[in-house]
Amino acid sequence: MLRSLGRFTVRRRRWVLASTLAAVVVAGFFGGGVFLRLSSGGFSDPDAESSRASDQLEEVFETGDPNLVLLVSARKGSVDDPAIVVEGSALTDELASAHHCVRGGGEGRS
Repeated sequence: MLRSLGRFTVRRRRWVLASTLAAVVVAGFFGGGVFLRLSSGGFSDPDAESSRASDQLEEVFETGDPNLVLLVSARKGSVDDPAIVVEGSALTDELASAHHCVRGGGEGRS
């Protein structure tokens, strides 16, 4: 099958190239204006659990899109252990007290 396709393509190479060029021109003619009608975004499902959680965080805590994400894990125990909670709170306080910390709405403090 591929052998016969190859022979056909080689024997009629000018016709194949011309028809390919014509197809590209026709596609450009019909599809050229599509960029004006398309909008960016729409990549997230508004009914997804993560989207609803993000909306809830924004409403309750006035958060925006994160520009820094930290993953902190406990070597022993769970995140609910009192010692881990103290360390997590200390880290949160340290980050919140940094002068370059931006809080809700993207308004920076100096």
